[in-house]
Amino acid sequence: MSGNNDVEKTVQEMNNRSFDKAMDINAVEVMGYDGSALQRLKVNSSGELVVNIDPLATTQICSTKAVSTAAAIATTSAIKQILIQADHANTDGVLIGSATNQYIKLYAGDNITIEIDDIAKVYAKSVAGTQNINYITLA
Repeated sequence: MSGNNDVEKTVQEMNNRSFDKAMDINAVEVMGYDGSALQRLKVNSSGELVVNIDPLATTQICSTKAVSTAAAIATTSAIKQILIQADHANTDGVLIGSATNQYIKLYAGDNITIEIDDIAKVYAKSVAGTQNINYITLA
């Protein structure tokens, strides 16, 4: 996002439009990171577009990990959110989840964002062989 003025203009334009109340507007959310703050545009239950800017969110860890058997992505570190991407060169899927279950399957290039308080709670393993994940956290 190029700046708060652009965000405010977009919010004003969206608030001036009428929404179809039949759609599930609670499911609409757009997120972006401008290098200094996590910014979210979300339609609330009244159909209004709201902006949530979290200026405390900063990039903490950006790394790659080779995975085969289930293991924590990293050692304990307080975070707010993690974005995990299955590396584009992977030849098979990776599974993401908790220490006991990894059910979210990502194929090469797929990604998932998880809001969680500790990176050590997020586990990954490969479907076959050794695959790579790329990840970045916000704290």
